[in-house]
Amino acid sequence: STSSNTKAQAFRLRLVTAFLAAGIPLRKIQGPVREVLEESGHRLTDRSHLGDLIPAIQLEQRNLIKDEIKDREVALCFDCTSNNDEVFTVVLRFVNDMNIHHRLIAVRLLKSSLNSQETAGLLLAVVAQEYGVPLQNIVSITHDMCAVNMATFTILDPLLPRCTRIGCLAHLLDAVGDKFNTPVLDEFVSVWTQLHSRSLKARA
Repeated sequence: STSSNTKAQAFRLRLVTAFLAAGIPLRKIQGPVREVLEESGHRLTDRSHLGDLIPAIQLEQRNLIKDEIKDREVALCFDCTSNNDEVFTVVLRFVNDMNIHHRLIAVRLLKSSLNSQETAGLLLAVVAQEYGVPLQNIVSITHDMCAVNMATFTILDPLLPRCTRIGCLAHLLDAVGDKFNTPVLDEFVSVWTQLHSRSLKARA
């Protein structure tokens, strides 16, 4: 019946949402897990069909975040991997009831590294277009201090009248650490890592 189909679809939607929130791949639904889940009386489709529900879930989550940040000042943090297959991420922070909240609002898998113009364009597309954040509400941007990101902020700066640039301290400390010459420490860390990799807990 129509009512049964609606309930089954709602159950599948809640299930996929729960799996995504827990970071569990949809392929885990196959096998014994499926049998347990179907004891609720609702049959499940295969994982590819369940995966088709993800865009609707993403849209719902995006709308929830847009409601959370409406008319609020926000801080942005963006970063990219340094590999050929680039991963571009954007995290948004805001304050509500004296608590700082973090929201991952973008993960983009790219074929190659971005230049400063492309990075600025993608950042604006995510923040201003997808999430509707007014540019005057962006009060800070945090990023590592590589040349591309520095140039990116230079491009964005005239568009962001209230924005402050914050260099990422973690990246700075990591870069400084790379310059240290500590052969004794390096040898210790190497042995320690090998020892840990052979432990029973590491193999479990």
